[in-house]
Amino acid sequence: MPFLLRVELPDVPGSLGRVATAIGEAGGDIEAIEIVEKRSDGCAVDDVLLEMAPGAMPDSVVSACNGLPGVRVVWISRYAAGGNLFLDLEAVEELTADPARAADKLIDILPITFRADWAARVHETDGVVYATEAA
Repeated sequence: MPFLLRVELPDVPGSLGRVATAIGEAGGDIEAIEIVEKRSDGCAVDDVLLEMAPGAMPDSVVSACNGLPGVRVVWISRYAAGGNLFLDLEAVEELTADPARAADKLIDILPITFRADWAARVHETDGVVYATEAA
């Protein structure tokens, strides 16, 4: 089962490698990494998409990461089967490809980009104007 892990770590050479090693030793297999933020305090925030080895538990990955100096797991959650990380720049490309449909297209890509179950565009007087099937 895939999991998405958000982790804060020092923004220094080798830091991500240490996190990757800890994840592997705890039974996690990294599928993708997305840099979410680089902060002015010398800290980076990354999302790590991972699969767990049979019998391995996600809390062992959390413990392994939290045991590293300067590393803190913000959260871990199950990730929709078959889901891929949809990068922010890809979302921007989708929105600028057809500006006339950008508002509706935004609703379509919000669940993928922000890892949500559904999205809807609501008007103050007209109610739901556009929504995903799950909304």
